Amino acid sequence: MNEPARKESGLLPMNEPAQKDRGLLPLALVVFLGLLGLVLVFGFFDKTIIKPRKAQPATQTITQAELPIGLSLLKNPIVYQWRGSVEGQLVAKDNQSITIEDDKGNSIVIPLGSVPDGPAVETPFFDLTQPPTSPGPATPIPLEEVPLGSHLIGEFFVVPVGSDKSRIIGSSFQIVKKP
Repeated sequence: MNEPARKESGLLPMNEPAQKDRGLLPLALVVFLGLLGLVLVFGFFDKTIIKPRKAQPATQTITQAELPIGLSLLKNPIVYQWRGSVEGQLVAKDNQSITIEDDKGNSIVIPLGSVPDGPAVETPFFDLTQPPTSPGPATPIPLEEVPLGSHLIGEFFVVPVGSDKSRIIGSSFQIVKKP
């Protein structure tokens, strides 16, 4: 009984070259799968993560549809002064400015008085909720008599000063009953 000698592991002995071939096959498979994985991963990342995104402009932009007035009017060089109208509740006031807020929470601070290098400007307030005390035009009241929470309708001027093209100053305001 010529039975081949068994090793302690219980397996038949193998010749040396066959054993080396079996060891290279798993190693080659691991290397191939690793390379395939790298190609897939870096190919994916190259398209999604690694490529830089287009730079966003640093300044705020607005579409023409969002403008309250036409772009052709804004860019017309013959127009040198703008006026805005506001309506809302008086939520803050001091000697230099008032703050008006609308029902949607939008607010604006409107300076009172004058602008640098410009003439002094009076900002009158008129109480149209009270009956007139005399015939003729309404008499202005001082800001101190305008209570917080009053519903105001009014106007302001846009007064460009140097490079500051968003400088505004109050024109006139009326206290009215909220519609």
